[in-house]
Amino acid sequence: MKKFFLFFLLLLGVAPLVGAQSRQVVTQNDNGIACTLPATALIIEVTVERMDSYPGPLADYAGPLLGIQHPLRQRQTSYRITGVALRDYVISDLATFSRLHYSGEKSKEEQRSMVSLHTNGTLAGINMPGLSPSASPSFSYSLPEWSMKAPDYDLYLSCPSQVTVTDTLVQLVTLDGTTVRDVSYSQRVIAYQEADKANDFVDKIERIRSERMNLLSGYQEVAYPEGTLRYMDGEFQRMEEAYLSLFRGVQTREEKVFTFFVIPEKQHLKKPLFVCGFSESDGVSYSGRTAGKGIELHFHADNIPEVSSPEVKGLTYRLPVAGSVVVHYVHEILGGGVFLFPQFGPVITVPASTHPSAMIDPKTGAATSISMD
Repeated sequence: MKKFFLFFLLLLGVAPLVGAQSRQVVTQNDNGIACTLPATALIIEVTVERMDSYPGPLADYAGPLLGIQHPLRQRQTSYRITGVALRDYVISDLATFSRLHYSGEKSKEEQRSMVSLHTNGTLAGINMPGLSPSASPSFSYSLPEWSMKAPDYDLYLSCPSQVTVTDTLVQLVTLDGTTVRDVSYSQRVIAYQEADKANDFVDKIERIRSERMNLLSGYQEVAYPEGTLRYMDGEFQRMEEAYLSLFRGVQTREEKVFTFFVIPEKQHLKKPLFVCGFSESDGVSYSGRTAGKGIELHFHADNIPEVSSPEVKGLTYRLPVAGSVVVHYVHEILGGGVFLFPQFGPVITVPASTHPSAMIDPKTGAATSISMD
């Protein structure tokens, strides 16, 4: 984050030498230099896994023909959270908006003051150049879309619904003690039943396993190169897996990262901060809670000092508070972290002085250096 400098000259006229007051920095003037103090926002990345179950079209024959005890029977989609990540992001806190201005009697000497601001409008320093900025850069994210595709069972099941069967008729004819064998052929069309398809695929699976065993055992007595052998073995496995899926079904998995941006406030020390809705049947919901469930952030911080604000504010800085963050889903803890939250702490006023100098941290708003005349 870059910072820029606003220079202003406070030209002081000649005032009486007796009874003159020193000038002070205050924030109650509409013509002052506008600035704010920083606050910490959180970027939450939730990794979600989606699992789709597709029952096989020949699931009824999985047990009788292949001994598969628990084939998939229903089309289902389920979601589960596999991980969360938190990172902080510095923003300008408009609740601390103020205007820096000199107030009081003019002195006989001309004074020059320098106010340094960051590009997001937060105060970097007064009469000091300020720290090298280390605040968060810009970021962007997109809404993920699932790319799950159902298995193409028709690729293997597509075949004629009828087949032609040839019957061989053998008739023995005895004439004058001589037996003659009369052979004739008859063709007919019959329906190709689902049970016939299942038996055909079982035969194919058995042949694939047999051919694969012959390939790996060297029964064919062919010296294939290693690359060719691996490729052929992989193709055998792929075909066997495809045929078996017709019986036991298919499960597919895919992971996506969902990104959320939240700004904690002091009230969230007493109540959770809602991030998004989530359920195992519907996944992530951006609009609100899903079936009364949601991902929440629970904040905790100890020993937060209470500082009373004076009626007339001068130059201010923040006293950041270290707070823990725990990510909850129902009664499950998904993760967490410890961050500095400037907005949880008080805003402190620098004691009145004629020509104060201060350096403000760009991430926390804390005063890293203060000098007063």
